[in-house]
Amino acid sequence: MSLTSSRTAARKSHKSPKSHKSPKSPRNSAVEQTFEQTLQRMPSEVVASLTPSQLEALRTVIPGGQSSKHALDLRLTIPFPGRGFYLVLFGGRERRSIKRLRESPNYIYSTLLGSLVLLALLAGVTVPGILWLMRANSESQQSEIHPTAIPWLQDQKACEETGRIWQENSCLEHEWSHTY
Repeated sequence: MSLTSSRTAARKSHKSPKSHKSPKSPRNSAVEQTFEQTLQRMPSEVVASLTPSQLEALRTVIPGGQSSKHALDLRLTIPFPGRGFYLVLFGGRERRSIKRLRESPNYIYSTLLGSLVLLALLAGVTVPGILWLMRANSESQQSEIHPTAIPWLQDQKACEETGRIWQENSCLEHEWSHTY
């Protein structure tokens, strides 16, 4: 008998009663799949020695489909010569109770760090956005200065007395700006 078939036989002989199982759902099938994969990694003699109550206890503590519970599940592999690295980022709504969170010895530090990361992310988006808007606004106000005709000055002498330039039978103001 092969190793795989002996493990399968051991699992079949120690299955828990069907009355204890809840109806199949996508989450339950993920738990079952993880449970079966865990049993396959165990030595067949250990699996054969498990009682139905031990199998049921294992089934309840083995997590299944954990990554599907997160709103953000980012997994990156960073290639590096010789060895690679990986980065995993999970995000979502906190589901642990406050009591359970406070049991952690690093509760204060992790809360402060989380707050600082959130502020850094907000600043990283907000500050460049504000700077871009300010630059776009100042660029729109800084236009080239174009000469403007002064209609009430009709002769060259009166035009030049005011410090303006007489050109093509018009008195032109070269310092005019729309921001006046």
